[in-house]
Amino acid sequence: MCDHSLGRVLDAMDEYGLWDDTLLIVNTDHGLLLGERGWWGKSVQPWYNELVHVPLFVWDPRSGGAGERRDTLVQTIDLAPTLLEYFGVERPADMQGAPLPTARDTPLREAGLFGVHGGHVNVTDGRYVYMRAPVAASNTPLEEYTLMPTHMRGRFTPAELADVELAEPFGFTKGVRTLRTAGRTFVNPYHHGSLLFDLENDPAQLNPLVDDATELRLATLLGELMRRTEAPPSQYERLGLPAEGPVTDTHLLVRPQREQARRAALPLPRAEDYPEGRLSLRTPVATLIGDPVAVEILKRHLPGITDSELLQFLGPTPLIDIAAMSGGMIPLGRLRLVAEELTSGSLVFLVTLPLFGTLSDRVGRKPVLYGSYIGGAVLAFPLNWFIQDQVWQLAVSMTTAMLFMSAGAAITPAVFAEMFPTRLRTTGVGFPYAIAVAVCGGSAPYLQTWLTSNGKGDLFLGYTVVLLLLALAVVHRMPETKNTDLT
Repeated sequence: MCDHSLGRVLDAMDEYGLWDDTLLIVNTDHGLLLGERGWWGKSVQPWYNELVHVPLFVWDPRSGGAGERRDTLVQTIDLAPTLLEYFGVERPADMQGAPLPTARDTPLREAGLFGVHGGHVNVTDGRYVYMRAPVAASNTPLEEYTLMPTHMRGRFTPAELADVELAEPFGFTKGVRTLRTAGRTFVNPYHHGSLLFDLENDPAQLNPLVDDATELRLATLLGELMRRTEAPPSQYERLGLPAEGPVTDTHLLVRPQREQARRAALPLPRAEDYPEGRLSLRTPVATLIGDPVAVEILKRHLPGITDSELLQFLGPTPLIDIAAMSGGMIPLGRLRLVAEELTSGSLVFLVTLPLFGTLSDRVGRKPVLYGSYIGGAVLAFPLNWFIQDQVWQLAVSMTTAMLFMSAGAAITPAVFAEMFPTRLRTTGVGFPYAIAVAVCGGSAPYLQTWLTSNGKGDLFLGYTVVLLLLALAVVHRMPETKNTDLT
């Protein structure tokens, strides 16, 4: 598709005779991993060359060079100066970048700075690439400076703005003060460690170097470029670099962080290597958090998952993918425990389903549903409080909860079908069921996370009990279909 569209542009250049007076620049903002290193996408992993060494084709009618290459280190910040120069417009004094050297290989810079907010801060001189991770696992201090308090998918929350401050102006804000607030990031680059690559001898960036002399030189360049770019003091503290004065051997991080870099480079976990059941590592996190048993398993082994304010991003993501994205942050042993406990609960559920189905054929639908909903409502709080710090407590609570859940789940499809005649059964079952799932099931994980993060986790249990009691009232008014001929 991209090749075809580019071809249309080139055809138009031919058709309308634009080559003599038209500057043509073909470029992109970033690359995308398509399976390299086991990754798909961007932003989560370090900024490897597949993501940042992007295509750049230029036709400049002033020089007329075609089929030539330039070895000069350039960046996308050079595009705007190139356009201004082409049209004879003076560049602003604070504009970074320089016009692209289309006529000849003229060096523009010793090194280039690149990265993403809250991630690695990177520098390259064209041969070596240095990816500087935060000095501490907290990845702090991390601040945002903005006059547009919005995220990609929504505005800042009142909580984010509660402690906002007016920062002193930067040179590039033309004397305007910005809002300064605590920053956040999707992933933590600390777990990948600081990395150093030699692109000449290792173009695939598979073998990170431990070379103190080269790291010191590049860390010095990094610090100089950060000062030139007016990086705030918090950035130097986050990265463990001096805001003033020289970078020394005491500031180097590749050697101290090489073990975490090694762990992050291990093969990513595969779902097929772990046990599976009704709930598994393939299940979206939002679904796991909405399950009363699964959420306790997550709280026990991966508490940060259930309390994260980033649930709006993580919710649809399977747990196995989050483990892969975390760069070794989730130990594989702990991941296996989660998978095994999720599966064991599923086994109880699956084994008891046919038993409760048989029981309902003998005693009736309503008695089984009464037992499921009353038991769930009565035991919701006790089972939650019963879980402390022992595995057996979780096992007992999980098994008991699964018994009552499977009682209702075993006969729900039959109950739904038996409540409506065949001429409108699909509509009668499907429409209200879809609404109930969307309103209650769809909102449950987000409501639970919000209440838990505000120290009101018990309110979600109360919400569950209320829904069970409402279901109980519906069952009370429902006709019993045991021994009824529905043909």
